[in-house]
Amino acid sequence: MLGDIYVNDAFGTMHRAHASTVGVTKFIPGCIGFLVEKELKYLNLEKAERPFISNTRRAKISTNSL
Repeated sequence: MLGDIYVNDAFGTMHRAHASTVGVTKFIPGCIGFLVEKELKYLNLEKAERPFISNTRRAKISTNSL
């Protein structure tokens, strides 16, 4: 076995159904990491008035500009 648990700490890629984010959880249990937990706390969805609309959008940071 390659591991005991999968920790996903990539908030920006959690919505993608790639083997590295979804497929691995078919073989070992998964959970979120500290950075994802911090993002969810920042969004503070528990106190939002219902119904609500969330439009979250992020820009990809270019690695070629360094």
